[in-house]
Amino acid sequence: MNYLIEFDIRAEIEYSEAIEWYEDQQIGLGNRFQDSVKKFIDDLDKNPLIYPNKKYDAREGKVEDFPYLIVYKIFPSKNIIYITSIFHTSRNPKKKYNKR
Repeated sequence: MNYLIEFDIRAEIEYSEAIEWYEDQQIGLGNRFQDSVKKFIDDLDKNPLIYPNKKYDAREGKVEDFPYLIVYKIFPSKNIIYITSIFHTSRNPKKKYNKR
């Protein structure tokens, strides 16, 4: 099933900042990070229930090869996957599910 993928504005900022940071570390690394996130989202679109519910009906999964989790919610009646956070795993895990 094809879902509409939407990003919370804060998730968009986290994503952009991560791409920029990785690219500053090594040319091309930002693109690799971006490709890993896109792969995660493509896989998620095929099977959004693959990850279990956590807090506040949010789900999370790890980005391949990078220390990031993607936190998201599913709204099946609207056919939407809403990404709430692109979360670096070194951050305080309590902030992962902050209600916005």
